[in-house]
Amino acid sequence: MSYMDKWNAMWNKTDDPGFHRPEIVPQITHMGSRLLPADKSAAIFIPLCGKTPEIKYFNDLGYTVIGLEGNEKAIQLLSEEQNLHLTESQVAGFGKVFTNGDKSVQIYSGDLFQFSKGHLVTDVEIGAVIDKGSLVAVDPNMKTKYFEVMKEFVQSPNCRYMMFLIEHDMKSRPGPPHNVSFQYVAEELGKFGFQLLASEKANNFEGFAESEMNMLQETKDATFFIECVYLFGKN
Repeated sequence: MSYMDKWNAMWNKTDDPGFHRPEIVPQITHMGSRLLPADKSAAIFIPLCGKTPEIKYFNDLGYTVIGLEGNEKAIQLLSEEQNLHLTESQVAGFGKVFTNGDKSVQIYSGDLFQFSKGHLVTDVEIGAVIDKGSLVAVDPNMKTKYFEVMKEFVQSPNCRYMMFLIEHDMKSRPGPPHNVSFQYVAEELGKFGFQLLASEKANNFEGFAESEMNMLQETKDATFFIECVYLFGKN
């Protein structure tokens, strides 16, 4: 089963998958001054965005927000729950995009590995990428391809990259979320000129709903499940 099959299965089962975070994650506000582009004409890109509330949060701050999501149900829920009033249109050579009236929110529907900057319906520079669980969701053998795709979106000399990783010992299955080491991410982003600016490490099981925590402990045999957030920059 591909990562897209697993992703769609989770969204099709419920409106609120266990990995969904209904509140703005604290690291966004803690690192906001170092994360957000100084130039508000620069866009923020969130791959495999789901219905994350950060989309509206960043848009309300005045940024164009670009999301990529593989499941249309998630996009519809995002539009409804955040009152974004997104409308659908076709993207030549890719699939669909859902935008608000001024196109300051653009959520592309399709496969991340088929997506490119050329598919964007407006010509914008990406000032920040926020990966809240995209890399750890894709199949481990696609990690190299992930960075090949992302390379095109991080050409700005002032770009920031926030990466959420999970350290865990799930015994019944390896993921998702998959274990991806900081060292691997730092090496791959280093090829694009990024270096670590800041990091935060949560306490064991911190930040996850009680139902998700119980599931991880009881059905996945996890004794630790720790979220680590790393902020990378080019200067």
